[in-house]
Amino acid sequence: MNPGFGLGFKPTVEDHQILADARKMRRVEGLGQYEQEEEAFSQKMVGLTINAVTEEATRPCSWIYPMAAGEELGDWEAFECVTATAESSM
Repeated sequence: MNPGFGLGFKPTVEDHQILADARKMRRVEGLGQYEQEEEAFSQKMVGLTINAVTEEATRPCSWIYPMAAGEELGDWEAFECVTATAESSM
C-alpha cells in the first residue's frame, strides 16, 4: 500500500496529518462536484413533462377495414425472386 510518500522518505506525524487533510479536502471537493451535477440534472428535469401515458383502446382507422367475404386484394403484385443461401449451388 502506498501511503502517499516517495521512496526512501521518512514521514513525520505532521506529514501524515498533512496527507490526511489533503485526502479529506479532495473527498469534500468530490462530494461538492457530485452535488453540483445533481443540481444541474434536477434543473434539466424540471422542464421535462410526460405528455401522454394511457392504456386506451385503439380506435379503428378510416382507411383500414375488414374485407367482405370472397373479396380479393387487387392492388398487390407478385414477383418471383431467386433465394440465395450458403448451401445453394450456382
